[in-house]
Amino acid sequence: SSDSDIGIRGNIQMELYASVSNTLTFPNREAAVKWYSDHIPGYQEISQKIKDIDRIYNERYDKQEKICDDFYESHYDDVISGRMSEEEFQRGAEEGLDRILEDWKSKSDKAGTAARKLLDRYFEESDYDSIYLRNDKGSNGRKTDALIVFDKGNVKSATDNIGTFDRKDPDIRRSL
Repeated sequence: SSDSDIGIRGNIQMELYASVSNTLTFPNREAAVKWYSDHIPGYQEISQKIKDIDRIYNERYDKQEKICDDFYESHYDDVISGRMSEEEFQRGAEEGLDRILEDWKSKSDKAGTAARKLLDRYFEESDYDSIYLRNDKGSNGRKTDALIVFDKGNVKSATDNIGTFDRKDPDIRRSL
């Protein structure tokens, strides 16, 4: 319901109408995640897997960061004296961190995709047509209410609707 930029990939918000009749409502994301864990078979296990990945890679990252700090301290004089180039120094100090971050992202993305597929499958088979989060907190301190409508055919632009309707057309300016 906010008309101010809430920080999602720039200012790309638009006013919409939504046609929903069976909305699952939560006070916030935490309550939604708890409900998913309690009601959707397999969600709790995937959620735990994501937490385990984050814990393991956070530990690996912290250990590698200590190695980088030690490398920095032991080679600082080499860089200052010119025996080691700045490029060699940076590569030696940060190479391990980059590998850990890439691997962490890859594993997190796979687990996140599995969680999304599980949720998608559940809600496709349910009678719910939307989810409403009353207080959605996200990145950059944004807070807003959020309505997630499952069928793009149930959303249309409030300002750019040109009056034609074609359920097969994904352009929401022309969808009901």
